[in-house]
Amino acid sequence: MATARAYVTSIAPPTVTPTPTPLPPRVLSVCAGREPASLFLYADDSRVARMVRQAIYDGPVDWRDGEPSPVILERIPSLENGDVELRPVQVSPGELIADALGNWVALAEGVSYRPSGCTVPDCAQTYSGDGSVEMDQLVVRFRLRPGLSWADGVPLSAQDAVYGYQVAARIFGNRWEAVRFTAQYQALDDVTVEWTGLPGYQGDYRRMFFTPLPQHLWGGMTADELFSAEISARLPLGWGAYRIVEWIAGDHITLDRNPYYFRADEGLPAFDYLVIRFMPDGEAAV
Repeated sequence: MATARAYVTSIAPPTVTPTPTPLPPRVLSVCAGREPASLFLYADDSRVARMVRQAIYDGPVDWRDGEPSPVILERIPSLENGDVELRPVQVSPGELIADALGNWVALAEGVSYRPSGCTVPDCAQTYSGDGSVEMDQLVVRFRLRPGLSWADGVPLSAQDAVYGYQVAARIFGNRWEAVRFTAQYQALDDVTVEWTGLPGYQGDYRRMFFTPLPQHLWGGMTADELFSAEISARLPLGWGAYRIVEWIAGDHITLDRNPYYFRADEGLPAFDYLVIRFMPDGEAAV
């Protein structure tokens, strides 16, 4: 008679993959000796206000030892790369120019000016008061990096730079050299801004790119409102590494990583949060 055999099948216990413990957020806390009065670009120029603005605005150009390095521009304009032109133009009496000494004046009898092709004081001429003269006019094109966005995800465009110029012109007028010697500032397309200087201007055109401002948020506001409104003075929007989350008066400002930062794919910024704590009492900051 055949003997029945029993078979025992063992079942391996299921493999459980451990869930990794999430890393805590990386927080950088910085103590400041005072609370800023405002974060609007053209308001408070204190050290702490500049610190916060550096976190929300990257660039637009970094200057090291007097030389510019592009941040949100594709390159620094120059005659060599074709982004700078000297155009001969006819200037009539009464029109604004930069005279031979770089002063902002109207062309009139007795004014010293540099005719077209003249780049040094030795070739300057004195205007006789008769008819028009030919002078050189700088035209500079600034090209934005493609794919830039504000911290709310809205694309940053050349028109925002034009709006930035318009705001500066309303606030400073001719008291600011960059505004004073600007004949025209316009957007040629979504990423190209063209600056045209007054005839005769031979200063540092590389400094003539105006910081973009969010026209989609601020475009309907007056200059006075920009200095005091919540969205421009306390929670201004930028394109940089961080965006402002909250400002607790008398205590701190908290910023978190900007998900639309153009260098986010590089793992930047290094910290998830930046906290600026107001410590006017030196002992409290220790």
